[in-house]
Amino acid sequence: MKKLFFFVIIFVQTTTLAQLSIDFPFERAVYQRNASNQANVNIVGTTSEIVSQVEVRISGVSNGFVVINWQVIDAAPINGVFRGVVANLAAGWYKAEVRGLKLDNTYTSIATVFKFGVGEVFVIAGQSNAQGVDLSYGAAGSADDRVNTVNFNDFCEIRTPSFPVYSQVNSSTSLAYHASTPWAYGKLGELISSNVDVPVLFFNAAASGSSITNWYDSMLGFPTVHLYTCGQYCNKIGAPYGILKEILNYYIPNLGIRAILWHQGEGDNFPSSCGPSLPSTADYKAKLLAIINQSRVELGSNVPWMIARASYIPSNNDPFPADDYNPADDYVDPLTLTTWKGTRQAVVDGQNAIINDTSIPNIFPGPYTDNIPRDVNFDRLHFSNTASIDGLNQLGIQWYYSVIFSGLLNSTAQVIGNTIKPLDVSCNNGNLAASTEAGFSEYVWVEDNNNITSPFNAINSNVNTNLLPNKTYRVYMKNANGKTFISNKISLPATPNASTPTVNPPTSLISTVGSTISLTATGCDGIVSWEINNGSSIVTTSTTTNTNPLNYTINSQTSFVAKCTKYQNCTSINSNLITISVCPTNQTINFALGSGIVKYEASNTVTGNKVISKVINQTTNVTFDAGKAVILQPGFEVQVGGVFLARIDGCGNN
Repeated sequence: MKKLFFFVIIFVQTTTLAQLSIDFPFERAVYQRNASNQANVNIVGTTSEIVSQVEVRISGVSNGFVVINWQVIDAAPINGVFRGVVANLAAGWYKAEVRGLKLDNTYTSIATVFKFGVGEVFVIAGQSNAQGVDLSYGAAGSADDRVNTVNFNDFCEIRTPSFPVYSQVNSSTSLAYHASTPWAYGKLGELISSNVDVPVLFFNAAASGSSITNWYDSMLGFPTVHLYTCGQYCNKIGAPYGILKEILNYYIPNLGIRAILWHQGEGDNFPSSCGPSLPSTADYKAKLLAIINQSRVELGSNVPWMIARASYIPSNNDPFPADDYNPADDYVDPLTLTTWKGTRQAVVDGQNAIINDTSIPNIFPGPYTDNIPRDVNFDRLHFSNTASIDGLNQLGIQWYYSVIFSGLLNSTAQVIGNTIKPLDVSCNNGNLAASTEAGFSEYVWVEDNNNITSPFNAINSNVNTNLLPNKTYRVYMKNANGKTFISNKISLPATPNASTPTVNPPTSLISTVGSTISLTATGCDGIVSWEINNGSSIVTTSTTTNTNPLNYTINSQTSFVAKCTKYQNCTSINSNLITISVCPTNQTINFALGSGIVKYEASNTVTGNKVISKVINQTTNVTFDAGKAVILQPGFEVQVGGVFLARIDGCGNN
């Protein structure tokens, strides 16, 4: 007869410390809102406990008002990783709390992201008056807590940035990843946050002393000469454009972007001895348009550009070339009445040519900056906040007016990000393996501090089996278009392997039909699961959770094995096997009893049926053990030398 098996998995939880953490959103990250003033926000994290579901609550930072009360974000977390999406979260500055529902219907401790937002994301590009100079120029941070950046400066590098750690923009903050001060963007962000009531996030790709030709040639991968040092810009082919490209490919796929803010042109008013000739209006327009188009190729979208009009270089009243000198553009310092002949109309006209060309979509006019005052006690080129001049604040204010009154914030061309690539971990016979989405051209696996320490390469795989205990892992993925995605992290315990439990047998391994037996598994430092084989067809059986011992009703011979699961479904080897035999109510022996020692039991009667059941030889030792009666029908025979014993004490007794 073919035997059919079924397995019932019953989880039994031991007492462990609740450990649940949120990986996305990052603390202080800001996600670009869409045209409906909303964003979808991924909630991703890990739990070291087995939970049946994970819930999230979203509340305002300033007032504590709950905008989303506890709702399920993941109804079936797998292998200790939970993920879900809060859809259509309105613009705002939020706190996220996450908890897991354990198997005993109690909750884990709450994990919290104290500040994250849905609002506006900007990338700055251009030259030093976009990048900023040193702190002596008086750059101020933001008085509004909602103005953010990644506090990281990797000057003149073209590489995947460090793992992003977001922070509020204060007076000493670097703006990732090419500005060492907040420059005018603390003021700009403060004005946007306080007046539009949304959080703001800035990245800075500007490069000091760069000309439009530097940007254009580096975009094409050509060498390009720094106007002032006369050497290869940053000593790296690809700079300065490569800096902007890295920001667009690294930060923006996750966060999205409202616009690129362009402030450049002063370098095209400086007749360098080693640089290219000063561009004409048409040349400036053509090169800037090529840069704009390439940035849109990087993002796969017609990302908006806001273009400042900037060309001013102080000249100490020395006349510029005849075709460059326009008295109408002279700047007169209102305090000293000093006349600065320093603007170049061809550059401003090139910038206006882009702005006014209706065939180029999503271009917005930025501020005119040549008439913003500079302090004569400084270099007279860069803006500053001093006792007499608040040029940096004025620059921030002018950018704010442009952002507000140009219609930029009503544009539907913003890029929406927040794409999270999942990282999961599995366990096979105690061996951990992490895997993420396949199909990317390059992968880099990182440990602990999450920073990339080795270059991307196509050899790396989306699967990592070289995992070490007591470490955290992430993987960076780069697609064929150069976009980089960061996975969630996984945290491995010091001892992921579960100990093998021991099942304590009951007082008797024989049971009557319909009776309930109790089994206890000991020595498991995780979750106990029971594998049950009753040797018959599948029946309806309830699953009991959070119970040890296991209580089970016996209807046929049944075997039990326990396993222990500790981390990410790392399961121990099987425990000892316990088999429970079933004692029948009545048993009739109607066959010849051969050699050997054998025992027949029943809770009621055991009957020896006529001659057929005789004890046939002297090597036979037979016991009939009944709870009420042993019946030997006429003709039952024990031959000479055979042993027969009749007992009245029922199944399982001696």
